[in-house]
Amino acid sequence: MTGVIDWAAGRARMVVAFIILSILAGALSYASLPKEGEPDIEIPALFVSVPFPGISAEDSEKLLVRPMETELADMDGLKTMTGTAAEGYAIVVLEFEFGWYKTKILADVRAAIANKDLALSDARRATDTLIARVARDHLPDLLTGRRIQCNQAAVAGA
Repeated sequence: MTGVIDWAAGRARMVVAFIILSILAGALSYASLPKEGEPDIEIPALFVSVPFPGISAEDSEKLLVRPMETELADMDGLKTMTGTAAEGYAIVVLEFEFGWYKTKILADVRAAIANKDLALSDARRATDTLIARVARDHLPDLLTGRRIQCNQAAVAGA
């Protein structure tokens, strides 16, 4: 091992020139890489949300979430499905494998929701259902938060 160190110490100019050459080659390679200012990152996930004002969380689970999960469970490429029932609405998050066929899956989800009609009355149809995909341009690039001390009465009066 000391032979390598002795060789490098004896040829210091050549070692420094090699380091500088390597840095220049790396900088030129980096500069020539194609870059996109705002890349379109496709996130393979859908949100299916059903607003239903006045419904309890238990009824939302029984009448909305479970039927949606049953109807959507056999979607092609489905990786995970998470359902949430709350007072006034229900939401199911569908996460798919990468390489998903977005337009086909969106059409399949719309058809499944429209066919099932979620055990709702005739007055309330699946047209109230919101099906949204996760898009990178809808997500914030930077989130910051700051905790401050203040008088709550002053905030309420403002």
